Amino acid sequence: MAIISDTLYEAYFQNLLSGKRRQTSEIVQTLMNEQIPIPVLYEKLMQKSMYQVGDLWEKNQLSVATEHMATAITEGLLNQVYPQFERGESVGKCAVVGSVEKELHQVGAKMVCDILELNGWEAFYLGASTPTSEMIGFIEEKRPDIIGLSMSIYFNLPGLEKMIAAIRSAFPDIPIIIGGQGLSTNGTQIAKKGQKVYYISTLEDLTTFLDKPEFNPRRQR
Repeated sequence: MAIISDTLYEAYFQNLLSGKRRQTSEIVQTLMNEQIPIPVLYEKLMQKSMYQVGDLWEKNQLSVATEHMATAITEGLLNQVYPQFERGESVGKCAVVGSVEKELHQVGAKMVCDILELNGWEAFYLGASTPTSEMIGFIEEKRPDIIGLSMSIYFNLPGLEKMIAAIRSAFPDIPIIIGGQGLSTNGTQIAKKGQKVYYISTLEDLTTFLDKPEFNPRRQR
């Protein structure tokens, strides 16, 4: 399995905190040129660093300005990677993904959409702080095979639970996947409260989830 060395990760992280966009971009491009798998790049470099940023912010060891800067740089890096990766063979399925109401972070949800595309899915991302009513209307229009909800800040948990309840009331049978740093300690418990609600803690777990026969027609052959 491809890995990212601790030394390279630390160099990336320090450049990220220092706002050095060019240097972080060069590290990402080097890894792309080495054909490191996208899930590894996202999870072991970008997700790991943003979780570390989030932890430092929660401990008041990092300013809001620096957290916003790191987030903006990471979003730019995702935009750098997106045109370069090869999408998987279509499986004829689609997903609707959004960040819960009042959740302004969207990096994780964008990564999820990219992983979906790598696995042959069509993914619709509705952006940060998605109003529940608007999401329900979009789901009605697209009739997706999966709905994804992202939550990075623990304080948005009531909004997530409210959104799950509203979606489940309107669409009883569509699986809902939830994830994000804000669910790292209680995601499994939250998922157990709902019908067909699944907590996905890592991008590797998402790939495994998408490989189930009900989501991957190739598994049904």
